[in-house]
Amino acid sequence: MKPTYRTISSLGIATILTGFTATVYAQQPPIPVPVIIRSEPDNQEPTSEKEPTNTQAQPAEEPPANTQAQPSQEKPADSEAKPSQPANSEKPTVEKDPFNTELPVRTIPRMSAVEFYNRGVDQLDNGNYREAMADFKQALQLEPYDPDINYNLGYVHHIQGNYQEAIDNYTAAIKIKTDYGEAYSNRGYAYFVQKKYIEAIADFSKAITLTPDNDTVYLSRGNAYSEIENYFQAIADYDRAVSINPKNAMAYYQRGLTRSKLKQYQAAVADYTETLKIEPTFADAFYKRGLASLDLNKVEEAIQDFKKAADLFQEQGRTENYQEAMEAIKKL
Repeated sequence: MKPTYRTISSLGIATILTGFTATVYAQQPPIPVPVIIRSEPDNQEPTSEKEPTNTQAQPAEEPPANTQAQPSQEKPADSEAKPSQPANSEKPTVEKDPFNTELPVRTIPRMSAVEFYNRGVDQLDNGNYREAMADFKQALQLEPYDPDINYNLGYVHHIQGNYQEAIDNYTAAIKIKTDYGEAYSNRGYAYFVQKKYIEAIADFSKAITLTPDNDTVYLSRGNAYSEIENYFQAIADYDRAVSINPKNAMAYYQRGLTRSKLKQYQAAVADYTETLKIEPTFADAFYKRGLASLDLNKVEEAIQDFKKAADLFQEQGRTENYQEAMEAIKKL
């Protein structure tokens, strides 16, 4: 039975300057990209599905950067058919005991791997991660060599912060399905969080090979290159990300940060400006553009950006960042 894939895009890890020192700040937690496959039990008629919506092609989503990839051969579906009712909701069947014709034998129906899997998908949809994990584990006991069950179990570990367990499940999925681009991408995200940047780069590179039009994986690999101070390679990956998806605000932002590190302040200002065209309430981009303008001795522009950043930080409840922006203004 042909599977239906659904993916969740990801943002990369953003490096943000707070005050005048560089720190690592996650704009959003890296969101791994789950592949959710709703297969119907063999004894059921498959339910109808809605037409899939068009989404961006991705390598390897999904995504941190925060990273968060789609399988190239499938398109994500905006909705999926609900799995059929589990077998334990049916009335138990009654069979004759051949050795005792007087007492009937009541049999208890057992759930299949598909039913555990589909119920796990529903739990995942509803944010019930503990229940989803339990169902995927049950499905895995029945079908230990299913790559998608391994993958989704890894995904649940990932979003709960159990990165080593997630890596183990992604690795199992890759051993079964060697061209599993999303598993490479998500394992790369997990390695990144563990600061294993070389391993992350290797996985992102494999994901790019398998799904070369995924801008989020280029973004994520660029972030990893930046962490090991390979800034020119990082910029090359950000360039590729925005060429695939000109609306990738985080790619412009990350490229701006990297160009600031290389003291390419005018180019950095241009990147932050592109970021703000896409995300006009991105407070950090205002703050960074202010810093870059200050390095260009454009004090008035810097003050305006610091004020705008401070207002947004205050609206967003980011008190520490608000205080840093106000302190930057006072120093001018």
